Amino acid sequence: MLAKHVSSSNSRVPDAGVWNVACFLVTELTVLEVAELIRALADSGSTIEFGPPAVDDPPRRCPDITLARRRLGWWPRVDHRTGLSRTLQWLRMTPDHSRRVPAREPLAT
Repeated sequence: MLAKHVSSSNSRVPDAGVWNVACFLVTELTVLEVAELIRALADSGSTIEFGPPAVDDPPRRCPDITLARRRLGWWPRVDHRTGLSRTLQWLRMTPDHSRRVPAREPLAT
């Protein structure tokens, strides 16, 4: 939806830079909470494992979408559960996107 808005002929090209498009709701979720929600929505028995954080890994991520809202009039319109549920549904209906890629296989050439 955002990409469609930005690429439409009626939209002016926004300033270059980083545009955050997440964390608009009052409820901020931890990485563990997101993983647990995905596992529940996917009806998966998978285990959730964490590795050591990267050196530059921030302890908290909640991007500010003010710029996207102000310049584009855009903001997410669904909650976490709905968005993740729709994403899982799309993945299930799109076989090419559901295949597993081994960690060492290059994703692009």
